[in-house]
Amino acid sequence: MPTTGIHLKNFIENSPIAVAQIDAGGNVVEVNSAFHKLTQHTLTSALPVALNALLSESNAPDTFNILSGALKGSTPDVPLALELKLPGGTSVMVSAYLSMAEHASGQLLTMPCID
Repeated sequence: MPTTGIHLKNFIENSPIAVAQIDAGGNVVEVNSAFHKLTQHTLTSALPVALNALLSESNAPDTFNILSGALKGSTPDVPLALELKLPGGTSVMVSAYLSMAEHASGQLLTMPCID
């Protein structure tokens, strides 16, 4: 992994902001501990997981279309309002910012989430 990739990985892992990385197929492939805490999910053993599985049904289709565009290089300039499902049938609203990042396995969409 190039040095910048190592630095980005360390930054994400140690960030107090919840961060998920999404591959070209719309799968969450990496999350940090702040994301686990925010969503109250233990995803590490279940990764990769489809992002749609974490989104409320009300905003999943629109969000998936925006993420598909972002994965093709058209990242929005404003944060997305996402409703993430929590265990027990509740949810949390977050503002998600999208940017592309180089990864050893190719381009990944990096999605910091702020509640």
